[in-house]
Amino acid sequence: MNDKSKKAVPYEYKVDDQELLLGFYKKALWNRIVPRIPAAIAPNTITVVGQLMALLAIVAAYFGTTGTPFMYVVSMLLLLGYLTADNVDGPHARRTGQASHLGEFLDHGLDGLASGSVILIAGLILRADPLPMILLGVLGAAGFIVVFWEQFRTGLLVIPKVSSTEGVTFVMVVELILFFAHDPSWLQFSMSSFNLATAIIIATLIGYAAAMAPPIVRAGQAGTKPWELIPVFALAGSYVVFPALGGEPIIPTVAVGIFGADVVCRMIVMRHQGRAGRLLSPLHLLMLVPAIGAIAAPDAWTVTGWSSLTLIITAALYARTLQRGAVAMLAQGEKARAHAVG
Repeated sequence: MNDKSKKAVPYEYKVDDQELLLGFYKKALWNRIVPRIPAAIAPNTITVVGQLMALLAIVAAYFGTTGTPFMYVVSMLLLLGYLTADNVDGPHARRTGQASHLGEFLDHGLDGLASGSVILIAGLILRADPLPMILLGVLGAAGFIVVFWEQFRTGLLVIPKVSSTEGVTFVMVVELILFFAHDPSWLQFSMSSFNLATAIIIATLIGYAAAMAPPIVRAGQAGTKPWELIPVFALAGSYVVFPALGGEPIIPTVAVGIFGADVVCRMIVMRHQGRAGRLLSPLHLLMLVPAIGAIAAPDAWTVTGWSSLTLIITAALYARTLQRGAVAMLAQGEKARAHAVG
């Protein structure tokens, strides 16, 4: 299927946000915060600060697992800060007339980093083994991509009932339990015995896989060819190679989260520009080089070395997409303003 046979959706799109906890948070917190945010604070600043909080929450969670229990609480508060920023930046932008193409690009495009951060935190605090942890990362990134792929191809953004709000809240609750219960053994993943942590990870893996089916089916019914996702899934799956070969899972788990953010950023830019486009760039093939190297030349470098290389490549591609996307969104905004004035 060539690019000309694909029809990209226009900039405008519909949102069907079904999140179970959305109403609770709005009434309890976010609707009270938005009117109090000074207009001088740019919505994009709120977005970026929220993403930084999600990244810092990883560090705090890690220290929580290494013998500083209070850091679980710090991580929880940082996650709450991220969740709040992620849900007040848009309403603040609309309230103050600061909504922009760049704002949407940063809000959704950077969200892949936060999504990956939450997954990594879950794996860390539940003491997941390498393979379950990377599978959480791969399925989480794939699910994130699929949600925005449906939006890109159909103009409908469906946020399911159990999504980021519920996921972040669950991780926050687990962190509080870990703090007050002093890291109980039943919240530590085990391959040899079945406990609550093992059940949570298995249920999450099944949930991620099952959640991808509805948007793929809906998009297929709308005339989109779902098989264009196969290369995306294949590249995401390549990150499993490193833990499977005995490498530590944190680096590839971080990398696959960045990959998910990169693909979503590409789709947002193409949608704003009215281009159908392919989901991946030819440069994404570079991501396969470390995985192939780790398999074909195991004595040439360590598995951690190969996985570090894939992280560097993935981060470089994402930085390239962010830079080009920001420039394109600013240009789109200038064009829209000029058209409005004209």
